[in-house]
Amino acid sequence: MRPQGALLAVEIDEFALIERTHGAQFADSVIRRVEAALSGVLGERDVVAHQGGARITAFLPGANRAVARARAEEVADEIRRSPMTLGASGRQLPLTLSIGVAVAPEHGATQAAMLAAAERARNRVVAMGGGGVEVALPPAEEPATPELRMRGFVGRSDQLRALVRLLEGTIQGRPALAIVHAEQGVGTSTLLRNLALEARVRGGQAVVGRAVPGDLRPPYEVWTQVIEKLIAVARVPRGDWSELPNLVPGAGSRFPLDSAMGPGSGSQYRLLEELTECIAQASSRQPLTIVLESMQWADSVSWDALEHVLTQLREVPVFIVVALADNRLPPDARERRATLVRRDDVTELAVPRLTRDEVKRWIEWALHGQDAGRELLSFVYGHTRGNALHIHQLLRAMAEEGAVWHTGDRWEWRPASELRLPAGIEPLLVRRLERLSGRAQLLMATAAVIGRSFDASLLAAVTGGGEAAAHQVITEGLAAGVLEHEERGSHRVRFVHELVAEVLRAHLPPRRHQRIHRDIAAALAAFGTADHGEIAAHYDRAGVQREAHVRALAAADRAERLYAFPTASEALQMAARNATNPEELAQARARMASLAERLGRFEEVEELCDLAIEWFAGQEEYERTVSLRLLRERARDQLGQPARRTLEALVQLHGEAAELGLRVERVSILIALSQAWARLGEPGDAERIAADSVRMAEQLGDARLLATALNRHGLAMEVGREEEARALLRRAIALFQQVGDSRGQAGAYNNLGLTYQREGDLARASEELRMAIAVARTAKMPDVWGTAALNLGVFRLKEGAYDEARTLLEQSLSLYTVVKNAELQLYALYNLAHVERAEGRHSEAAEMYEMAASLAQRIGSVDVELGAAAGAGLGYLAMDRMPQAEEALRRVAPRLVSRPDWFQGREIVEALAILVSLRQGDVARGIRQFQEALRLAGGSDTYFGAWLTAACADALAPHAPEEVERAVALYSSRVAAIGYAELTAKFRKLTAAERADMS
Repeated sequence: MRPQGALLAVEIDEFALIERTHGAQFADSVIRRVEAALSGVLGERDVVAHQGGARITAFLPGANRAVARARAEEVADEIRRSPMTLGASGRQLPLTLSIGVAVAPEHGATQAAMLAAAERARNRVVAMGGGGVEVALPPAEEPATPELRMRGFVGRSDQLRALVRLLEGTIQGRPALAIVHAEQGVGTSTLLRNLALEARVRGGQAVVGRAVPGDLRPPYEVWTQVIEKLIAVARVPRGDWSELPNLVPGAGSRFPLDSAMGPGSGSQYRLLEELTECIAQASSRQPLTIVLESMQWADSVSWDALEHVLTQLREVPVFIVVALADNRLPPDARERRATLVRRDDVTELAVPRLTRDEVKRWIEWALHGQDAGRELLSFVYGHTRGNALHIHQLLRAMAEEGAVWHTGDRWEWRPASELRLPAGIEPLLVRRLERLSGRAQLLMATAAVIGRSFDASLLAAVTGGGEAAAHQVITEGLAAGVLEHEERGSHRVRFVHELVAEVLRAHLPPRRHQRIHRDIAAALAAFGTADHGEIAAHYDRAGVQREAHVRALAAADRAERLYAFPTASEALQMAARNATNPEELAQARARMASLAERLGRFEEVEELCDLAIEWFAGQEEYERTVSLRLLRERARDQLGQPARRTLEALVQLHGEAAELGLRVERVSILIALSQAWARLGEPGDAERIAADSVRMAEQLGDARLLATALNRHGLAMEVGREEEARALLRRAIALFQQVGDSRGQAGAYNNLGLTYQREGDLARASEELRMAIAVARTAKMPDVWGTAALNLGVFRLKEGAYDEARTLLEQSLSLYTVVKNAELQLYALYNLAHVERAEGRHSEAAEMYEMAASLAQRIGSVDVELGAAAGAGLGYLAMDRMPQAEEALRRVAPRLVSRPDWFQGREIVEALAILVSLRQGDVARGIRQFQEALRLAGGSDTYFGAWLTAACADALAPHAPEEVERAVALYSSRVAAIGYAELTAKFRKLTAAERADMS
């Protein structure tokens, strides 16, 4: 026996994995590093002995409990601070130690007894996740016999191997996404913990973001956790960001928004760009694995961020794993998953229940290697059917109730016929939880109301019992296997599964629930660091209306600052139902209406405006009433109200605003009036009124209002003034960026694309439209996104790329259906009919044109009505259905008398008139119509005249070859220069035919 002192039982965490991954030689160098650290810290006189594998012992002569613990922690810190370098890659492998400490004579009079005590302490560290120091319990408190081992990894080897293959590909610079899904309780978290170990062993960094169920979740919840953890481990330098500090205050200083930042900067798009850049910086230092757990609970903007990150990261060593519970997928998560799995770079992995053989191996692991026996295996497998959570809880219940015990030599168990354990997982959990002390049950039920994850400080504040009592309950929960540390080294704990928390909450009386929610809200508010939405949700559940209302409004404010408009909408709904007087309710509804417009929910806008207007009008608050009435008219316009009715309402509203001296409202009304005149086919009036709105906005000095007026004026400018229009639109974009308005930016980019299209610069037009789509899609604005997709689809149609055009137009139609925008649905339908016609499907085209004409007539879109009716006529003509073609012409021809201008769709009307005249034998009339149509088209977009020439040339050439030749000569070089591939090919054929005729 050595002199009095202390013995350290040291284990290198994940040593077997390190050896398997990097080989025996590297593993030996790890052992030598640990032995050197032990000798360096403990001193040369202390004895270090390698026991084989990952285990080392050290003896400290004369050391007492306090000294031994301090020295052990010093060794653990030394190893933690000095990672191993992995070969030429330069990546760092962090090491951690699990150390158990025993002292003589307290833990034994012999070295063997001390070693056994130290190993029991070390095993407790390993069971808690490793990476720590524990002193052995006094002999009287040590269990007399071994306990079941519950922390192991059995089965799922195929899934782990597949994930490791993707991980290794990521290390080589190939980013990847895996979707791991399983039913509740199958063991996905354990699989992902092992993946994190695999990442760290390869010199990578693994961080976890977890979504949690709740009434009002923080925006970007999982990504906030990811960035905070990357900052905490110094993987991301604190830099100058404009948007990221709004999400994660610890990200660094905030530089002001700058209009010179360039396309795509500002608002949510900029926030997501900074988030992506932050991740890219972290992965440049070492390969990064991001695990997003329980994404079925994630807020919509967390999904948006995921989609954005995936599209932006290229050849960056980032591996993202999304974990979902199959049986708890809400509709939005189901749709997001379906979108992701269509990507080529996504791997989907299902985690099945454990097989009977895998359950057998689990039981034998729990029994320290002893054979499970057929009867015990049948009982466990029959009760659980391989559900990992159920197995874990069943084995613990059997041990607690004496159904499994250790005799001193081996494990024994009662016959299955004598076991009276509940068959289902929830009744089993109830029975297990009832075995806890009464105080532990009470405090854990309170903790379950806090959420799946919590810490001792918050639990103590809520219960008022002090941190010592909270720690005692946490210790009891950890020992019982109903709690676990959230992560290695973390002070936060969580229930081993959300189902445990659900069971605890379910057995609380409703009044007790309310009281706990109130206490949690008060404690969170006192801490001063909690999210307003979380506090609001607890006050809401507690029925404390005033506090719930105020906190919900604050949560809405923050969500809007982060462009998380769906979350802001939820927060405002909570504020509205907790309003304590009619004014608060009306104010909340007014904000909800404005937000609903940004989200494209126009039916909600109309309904909410009706309710808010009623209260404000009764209070004679005319300014608010006028604003809300304008908002309502915009919504009604988007829902398909006839343009003439919208115009009448706006004219009346403008007069009232002028009488009341409401200058800001007058600018907004003028912008809406310009749009209404444009819809009615009066471009001169539209431009004049838009110019008036810009002059008034400049006088007011409101940047957002001026940007909106400039955007409208740029769009309203007539053909031939494209450069002036672009100057206005670029100025509008700069102002929209300055104020962080994504909708305005996307709309202005869209309009900028249209100006380039009018000049025939399709490459620049497409570039601007794709930017509009990117901004609108990122900001989840389906109406603006749909408009940009529609316009890009029209360009691709003109270029002859019919498949892509159809995809874009169908996408826009789908988006417009979501927001129930009848006018925009009309435009998508109208252009889809163009695609059908261009590809020669004349019957389908005629049907779609008829539908478009009917819808256009109902909502008052004159230009589209005329073009669609004529398009149907062309379809009938192509099918030799002359009577229907003539009827279509009779519907549109009289209405051209009052339209001396050229409008989009007139080329179709003129083509129908020319071709019908030729079919009727009136050649002279057909030639005159062709000449007049080309004269009218001359001042408009090149495409219209070129398309008209191509559509009529074959029928006209036998009768007027010179006319056709002149038109072909005029347009053939133009369409080739612009890039209209299909028209270029058509003109080449026409030119070749003319040459053949001349020869």
